[in-house]
Amino acid sequence: MTYTELGPRALDYTLCQYGLSRNIFRGPRKSFRGPYIACLGGSETFGQSVPAPFPILTERLIGETVVNLGVSHAGPDLYLKDDAVLDIARKAKYCVLQIMGPLICPTPITKCIRAAMTVLSRLCLCCGKNSPALI
Repeated sequence: MTYTELGPRALDYTLCQYGLSRNIFRGPRKSFRGPYIACLGGSETFGQSVPAPFPILTERLIGETVVNLGVSHAGPDLYLKDDAVLDIARKAKYCVLQIMGPLICPTPITKCIRAAMTVLSRLCLCCGKNSPALI
């Protein structure tokens, strides 16, 4: 796909960090003084390529502070290894957790699945058939 024209302006993600976390989140940066809702997840929570991700839309809709702790291409291991973010989530009034795909997790099973998908894709390219769909 080729783009001949850029949109009116690039998206401003206003990136930020919280506490001792090494991860970078989509802002704007929020205060934890009052009650808040924490949203953890991958690209959909982060809101890659959209002007207003669902945490911002939720905040506008309900009028409460919603913290976007989404990270593009994140898997559960990102959060399990980040004590600063887990602490923020524990202290939240509510916590919204996006169900992240298992292919993000670096485990022997997912490595086998990725390898099988790669092999099948290459076989389909060689014989001219469409790539197989996973069910």
